[in-house]
Amino acid sequence: MKKVILFSFFLIGLTCYSQTKNKITANNYLNKTIWSQIFNDFEIKVTIPIVTPWVIGIGNFNYIDNDVFTKNNLKEDNLFTEKDILFKEILSTLDANFLNYVPTDSTMIMRALYKDRLLYTLELQQSDSIFTIDYKLPDNTSGETIIFDKRGNLKSQIIYNPDNKVEIQNKGISDSLFICTTNNDLKNYTLIEENLYSNGILNSKKVFRESKETKKRKFISENQFKYGNNSNISKIYNLDKKGMIIDSIVYFYRNDTLIAIQQENAPKAPNVILYRYNDGKESQKNINKEDFSIQFDKSFNENKISQFEYTDLKINDAKHYDFDYNKFGFLNSVLFKSSSNINNELKFDQQCLLTYNTNQNIQTIKVINNKGVIKKEINYEYDYK
Repeated sequence: MKKVILFSFFLIGLTCYSQTKNKITANNYLNKTIWSQIFNDFEIKVTIPIVTPWVIGIGNFNYIDNDVFTKNNLKEDNLFTEKDILFKEILSTLDANFLNYVPTDSTMIMRALYKDRLLYTLELQQSDSIFTIDYKLPDNTSGETIIFDKRGNLKSQIIYNPDNKVEIQNKGISDSLFICTTNNDLKNYTLIEENLYSNGILNSKKVFRESKETKKRKFISENQFKYGNNSNISKIYNLDKKGMIIDSIVYFYRNDTLIAIQQENAPKAPNVILYRYNDGKESQKNINKEDFSIQFDKSFNENKISQFEYTDLKINDAKHYDFDYNKFGFLNSVLFKSSSNINNELKFDQQCLLTYNTNQNIQTIKVINNKGVIKKEINYEYDYK
């Protein structure tokens, strides 16, 4: 009999090595792959989420432990960027697993189909020591292979297409030193990131470029991490290639709960994130910068997000989402509303309906417009080998 177990993906960030005592379980690679097809303006848009050591995720940081920010390079992509901010915030807030059961004695193949056209294929395989995800596009020459160890740490990631291949490798040299290398076939250098730890807590991250021809290294940047009580991160310094501090990120707490993040030495107006909580859960987040001001409002029911609202305070644009779950606790409906003026009544735009098979894996996704017409339907087929 096929042995089936419950598998929960970890939010690894799919970047360089992250070593924490308490992993943050949240939205994941699979959620992003599936959800992006219904979130991106409701158009079929299959993209490989290419990630490098420069990527940062804006998430729910009411619990900060050790090196949750090891995946940051504040110079390249900082906490206050507006790019994909709505999508990132929903993914970090939504507690939804679209794939809940994965066999241990065979490879599970999941195919995503739209109008009988293959969008992509996922091959999932796990053993006692590793878990492998193979993401393939229909041309069979574009895709991604990701390998995690048994603790959920990213071991390697290969992103490939006919013209290029990017390979990320994580390696623990000792208990205090972890090295990540990123090799892009189109670049004449390799990126090397050195993460230095002390008692399991990240102290610094240095980034180098190494010439593929001469093997000479060039120092690029450094992050230094400072901590306060209960190992809460208090400050991150961003240093340039000359070792000079460019800027820093400061974290403010009340009773060990994060209430604000501020970027010091910002060139113009201060960049600030403010948090509010209700019954221990984040109920509001404000991200303020000179050129934009955004507010997220959240409501929860039995520890699951029930309502989510995004407001762009600069252009008075509002988007509202109502989430509903089935008796097993899996997401089965998202109702979308919007308003071109925050003072106007929100109008129904579209609704997303989801169904699951007997293994509680995603089976169909339907998007229905405000006229009741099915605008998009994606079906998922499963096979084993």
